[in-house]
Amino acid sequence: AQHPWLAIVWAYLGGLALVLPFWSLLMLFWCKIKTDQWLKQPIEELQLLRKAFVARSADDPGRGADPTTTGSRPRQDTEEYEEIISLLGNFMVDHQDMFTGNWESKCAPLVKYATWLLWSSSYVAVLLVALMFWIF
Repeated sequence: AQHPWLAIVWAYLGGLALVLPFWSLLMLFWCKIKTDQWLKQPIEELQLLRKAFVARSADDPGRGADPTTTGSRPRQDTEEYEEIISLLGNFMVDHQDMFTGNWESKCAPLVKYATWLLWSSSYVAVLLVALMFWIF
């Protein structure tokens, strides 16, 4: 062989072109796992909140009574609904803030690196093809 370094460069470029996309996928899968783990907690809390609302309405003996016989019932319902909306609104805001913090600290860097690895893989593949055209 007249230029043995060309074979070494070609082998390394071929290896990089194959390995870099897989590393990118692993990073994205890791990000998905972290996101799924985080989503598990708010869903469980939301289920508990829903069960508490259902239990509270089931325990209320005035529910379903004739509105003409219960004078203050619509006002109580309105206050109860406002409380439920307030609790759900606070729940959403708190968990959106937590998600943003988790995303920025744990997932955003992985997505950035995965994107960088995919672009690098594309450049390496183009460089490999160019080297093969140059050799032959």
